[in-house]
Amino acid sequence: MVQVQLDTRKFPVDESDAKPSYSWLMFARRSGPDGQAWIDALRHSRVPRVLKAINASLDVMRERRLDEAERMLDDLRETIDAMAPVGPLSPHIADRWFYGAVAYLHYVRRDFDASVNALEQAEAAARAAIRRHPFLLPLARVHEEFAVQRARICRNRRDWDGMHHHLERTEQMLTNDLPLCDLASDDGARDRVAPPGSDPATTRDVYYRAVLDFCRDCLDEDEAAGFDAQTNLPRRLDEFRNFTGQIPAPSGFVIKYH
Repeated sequence: MVQVQLDTRKFPVDESDAKPSYSWLMFARRSGPDGQAWIDALRHSRVPRVLKAINASLDVMRERRLDEAERMLDDLRETIDAMAPVGPLSPHIADRWFYGAVAYLHYVRRDFDASVNALEQAEAAARAAIRRHPFLLPLARVHEEFAVQRARICRNRRDWDGMHHHLERTEQMLTNDLPLCDLASDDGARDRVAPPGSDPATTRDVYYRAVLDFCRDCLDEDEAAGFDAQTNLPRRLDEFRNFTGQIPAPSGFVIKYH
């Protein structure tokens, strides 16, 4: 997949750390004065510490210390709930990663219904963040990333039709035949094909091409050329198919969760 080129998972310490992976933070900063001011405020808030603590809880989960990880997440939930519900630093950013971690905890415990529910909450948090701050558009890729997680869950349930459905949806997102999400809907997902000649700029649908266009506009000419070379459709599909070739493996096969 193209997560190396358009990374929405990491929280770099500073912008220089983000450049090799084209972090969403870098694009937000480069999008204009509003994005730069938001990033500056974010770095002086509790959010970076919360995100680092979420990463720490994931490390604990990977060591199968699940009860300890659950206690860590319970403490983090209290911290996030104490954040202001409105204003430039509403808790949506923290929730996107918090519920991703909760989804993984349930996944490891094989509580797959709870895992899917947490994925939906993470996606909803990303959509809310984008609605409030359009310069966070790269976060729309969470829908692509979590479609793959749903395929993993179906694999573990031996729901092969469901697994192939989610993998097909992900590929349709990458080819712009299906939007990543609909910012105007409550559930955010659209199981439909884009109408011929449709213009995503006139809808609340967010397509992969719109994310790439936004990112490209934040880069200089040389950077944009390199970005295009790394995110063109044939390369995206090759990386996606190579990555997801692991998913139909037997249910005891461990696939790293990000």
